[in-house]
Amino acid sequence: MMAEHAVLYEHMAGASASAVRLADVVLRYYDQHARELPSGEAAGHHATRIIDYFGNLSVADCTLDEQEGFVRSLADDELSPGYIRRILTTLRAALQRAYKRAEIDRVPFVQLPEKVPPMRQARKLDASEVAALITVAAARSDRLLMFMLLSLNTAARPSAIYDLTVDQVNVDDRLIDLNPPGRAQTKKHRPVVPITDSLLPWVRRAMVESEGGYLIEYQGKPVQSLKKSFAKAVTTAGLERAERVTPYSLRHTIGKALRSAGVPRWEVEGILGHAGGTTEIYAEYDPDHLAAAARAIDSYLTEVQTKLGGGICISPLSNRVKRDDTLRVNVLSTCQ
Repeated sequence: MMAEHAVLYEHMAGASASAVRLADVVLRYYDQHARELPSGEAAGHHATRIIDYFGNLSVADCTLDEQEGFVRSLADDELSPGYIRRILTTLRAALQRAYKRAEIDRVPFVQLPEKVPPMRQARKLDASEVAALITVAAARSDRLLMFMLLSLNTAARPSAIYDLTVDQVNVDDRLIDLNPPGRAQTKKHRPVVPITDSLLPWVRRAMVESEGGYLIEYQGKPVQSLKKSFAKAVTTAGLERAERVTPYSLRHTIGKALRSAGVPRWEVEGILGHAGGTTEIYAEYDPDHLAAAARAIDSYLTEVQTKLGGGICISPLSNRVKRDDTLRVNVLSTCQ
C-alpha cells in the first residue's frame, strides 16, 4: 500500500522511459485524472487490463510487438474490436499525459487498431428460431440452456445474467434484482424484474444446485461468457443470417414480443432497464410489478413451447410449479 502511495504522489521529472513501469504511468493517469471523468468507470476497467498484462514492463518495453500481443490477449477474451480500441486509447492517453507533464523523457508510439464499422443490431428471432436454439442448448449444455431461459424471461443484458447470484433472487415475492449489491447503477440500468411462471422452476432448481452462489456457474465459479457456445448453437440450429444472431438477440426478441403484445410502454422500458430505475422503487411491495410484461413473456414462451419437441418444458402451461413447492425439480422431465 505504501509503495503504491509513493508511485501515485512522488514527484517525477524527465525520468527515463526504461526506468519507469508502464503500470505506474497508467495507475497515476487513472488516479490523478481519468477517475473524475464521466468515463471514469470505463477507464478503470481499461487500466486494470493494461496493468494485468504489462506487469513490471517499463514504458520503453511497450513496443509494437508487445502491443500486438496485448491486443491478441484481449481478443482471446472475446472483447470486441471497438472495446479493444478504447483500451488502447486509454493506454495512449496515459502515456501522452505523462510525457506532456515532463514526467518521462519519451513515449512509445501506440498503434490503435483500425476502426471497425459497428455491427448492425443483433437480429430478432421468431418463435421457431428460439425453439431451435433451445432444443440445441437442452441437448448440449445446461449452462447455455439456463442462460437462454434467463435471457428470455428477464430480457436482461448478458453481463447481468452472468453476474446473477442466489442472493439476488427473492422467490417468495417472485422478484430478481438484476443489480448485485455494491454495484452502482450506470446508464445500462439493471432493474428489478418479476420471476415469470415459466422461469420459476428453473430458478428454484438453479438455487438448489448452485455450489458457488451463482445461477450460472462452472465448478462453483461464475461463467464469464457463453458467446462461443451460443455461436455454435446458432450454427447447429441452422439459423439464417447467423452472423447477426448473438446473445443479445434474445433480449431484443423479448422486447419486440412485449411491444407486439401491447404491453404498456413504461413496463417495456422498465423491464429493459430504460426507465432510469423508477419502475422498481416499490417493487417488493407491489404484487403487480411489471405484471403485464410477465404475462406477455409467459404467453410468448407458450407459443415457443408448441414448437419444441417433447421433454423440454419452458412454459407455464406445460410445467406447473406452485409457489409453495419445495423441490429438487428435474424440469426437463415434467412435461404434461
